[in-house]
Amino acid sequence: MIISTRKTFHINNTAYLYEKTIGRYQHKLSKDKSVEVRSALAQNSDIPLDVIITLASDKHAKVREKVAERNDLNQEIINQLLNDSSVDVVDKVIRYCALTSDQLATLAKSSLFTTRRAVASNSNIDKETINLLMDDKEVIDYLIYNPAISVNQYEILARKIIENGYSYQICDLVEKIDLNLIDISSELISHDEYYVRRSLARNPSLDEKGLLVLARDVEPNVREAVAERNQLSKNLCEILVNDCDENVLYRLAKNSSLLDPSILLELLKRNDLKYIPSCAAKNPATQLLKYPDILQSTDEYLLRNLAMNPSLPVEWFDKLVNINHGIDRALGRNLSTPIFILQSLSSHQNYDVRTTVASNPSVSIEILNTLAHDQNETVRFLVACNQKCTPDILDRLALDDDWLVRQAVAAHKNTSSASREIICKDKNKDVRIMLADPSKFEFPIFVDNP
Repeated sequence: MIISTRKTFHINNTAYLYEKTIGRYQHKLSKDKSVEVRSALAQNSDIPLDVIITLASDKHAKVREKVAERNDLNQEIINQLLNDSSVDVVDKVIRYCALTSDQLATLAKSSLFTTRRAVASNSNIDKETINLLMDDKEVIDYLIYNPAISVNQYEILARKIIENGYSYQICDLVEKIDLNLIDISSELISHDEYYVRRSLARNPSLDEKGLLVLARDVEPNVREAVAERNQLSKNLCEILVNDCDENVLYRLAKNSSLLDPSILLELLKRNDLKYIPSCAAKNPATQLLKYPDILQSTDEYLLRNLAMNPSLPVEWFDKLVNINHGIDRALGRNLSTPIFILQSLSSHQNYDVRTTVASNPSVSIEILNTLAHDQNETVRFLVACNQKCTPDILDRLALDDDWLVRQAVAAHKNTSSASREIICKDKNKDVRIMLADPSKFEFPIFVDNP
């Protein structure tokens, strides 16, 4: 069981005390009137035992389901939930909790498909139970991602799935299986279904010989999967750079782990294709100093992508700033943009430029402090999202008029106990949900777009 702890963290050589789980707010949230808030709290990995016990007896089944999904429950709580009146709660206990071998063996013989499926997903099942479930056509696919399966059992499982022609299960299987231990690539590399070959192309243990075959596959989706792979060899790069499909070239241009990065320079100069040069311009592996003429381009989309490249030569930042606000936004996002340029952009007249500075992980605390007073709520929201944000800035934003700003504060790891106590009484349910389980918070996707 995880016990509440206190720890010290440092920002700019200043020590702050962060109370990770201690605080009355979690006990208050366990009695919150909102089912969603209590359900979110049940998923929080840092809540103390007494809060878990309270939630395990919650009147609403949805809350008890979330408790049943935890992997840190003691046997007393597990037994209580196994006898729950809700079928869904019992199913979650069987799927996620540390049941005994005897319990799992008995449940594996259930007439209910959902029960057997839950057993097949449980990582505590033993060898005999696995062997029993491998003959169960209704649940065999749920064994594929179970870490309890040995190499020998996995080979048997693979053969059963292939022999029975379960295409959906084959796709899951071939992406995960270690082909160095169980080599079935020769049986799958010419499979009739392209999505099986695509899954094979994504398998990290597929050898170069197999990849060379798939790099010439008739189906573009398969070649795309090859182009996305890590550590793509020079031979594969030379094949794919001449591909006739623009989507394949797009994947190749985005790949930052090519063993032959000179390929990216070729793609950077492909002016006949609109999006490919832009992808190469943004790729940190592109050797930009070998192509300084790109700075003379009149293609704004290309320059915006170039401005986002974290490997942009230092002397190029001054040449790109203040061309237009679209390029300034891109510079605001770049992790390598010098602080003095971020300082200048933080007072830009367009708020959408200031948002990018506020969300930049490399921004200084001084700039964040200034932007926390910005008149635009989106800017303040992104300040509250920034993981560099300090407790004193978050204390101020915890009282912000905009609920989205307060929601970001609720989810922030640096938020003080005092602010958490205030937020647990917030009138907006969605703010309290984030406080109950900060892991639910998702950083806005649009901030990463050029």
